[in-house]
Amino acid sequence: EHGMQPWRGRWHFFCDWWLAHVTDRIIFVSRQVMQSYQARSGVALAKCALIPNGVVSDGGAGDRAALRRAFGWGAEERVVISVGRLAPEKGYDDLLTAFERVVTRVPARLVIIGDGPEREALVRMKLTAKLDHAVQFVGVQEDVRPWLAAADLYVQPSHREGLPLAILEAMAVGIPVLATRVGDVEALIRHGQEGYLIPPGHSFVLAQAIQEILQRLDRQRPVIEAARRVVTERYSMEQMLTQIESLYISLGT
Repeated sequence: EHGMQPWRGRWHFFCDWWLAHVTDRIIFVSRQVMQSYQARSGVALAKCALIPNGVVSDGGAGDRAALRRAFGWGAEERVVISVGRLAPEKGYDDLLTAFERVVTRVPARLVIIGDGPEREALVRMKLTAKLDHAVQFVGVQEDVRPWLAAADLYVQPSHREGLPLAILEAMAVGIPVLATRVGDVEALIRHGQEGYLIPPGHSFVLAQAIQEILQRLDRQRPVIEAARRVVTERYSMEQMLTQIESLYISLGT
């Protein structure tokens, strides 16, 4: 299980409960997702295995200046990026509201990667706020690492999450992360050390935080390096694969 699924009904959890009887283990990437799943489906703890997401942690994604030129981004503009499903629980309406304030103070561009049921509503919101020049919806991208590496700040405005893979990828490529205090995000980030945390659902606070970070990008090196250490030491692809392999071996003995 990779995340909180607010659309799931009783039938889905009944199916999960039934399938658990013929399943040896269910892998969860987040402790909070595992606990929520257990509470709603009644699956026994012994059936659950916690194995966090892992990402490639070499940070290699290409030449930053060349990537920015290829994406059509100006050398001097500050680029904020976010990756996720365009759904209500992801908080992209908060981000657009916040960005309306940000662009009055900082020459910035917002790039949103992903698709989902809220896309049309969010595009209308962008046009109503007269942000057409400042906000890009670029759809689903097969590899988000070049986009992340070329940006200046990653923002995750979600109202609920598990363990967001996109945050790990942003930390790995070396850009600062601003996220809401939801799910297991606090297991990744200590505020002011590996990134920045704010409460969900507060567009004014979000706008202030984005503005402050963009105005102090030259001071983010310690935060970026600390974030990379967390990924390398705890959330590498190699560690995730080793844990999955160990689980299969243990089930076969």
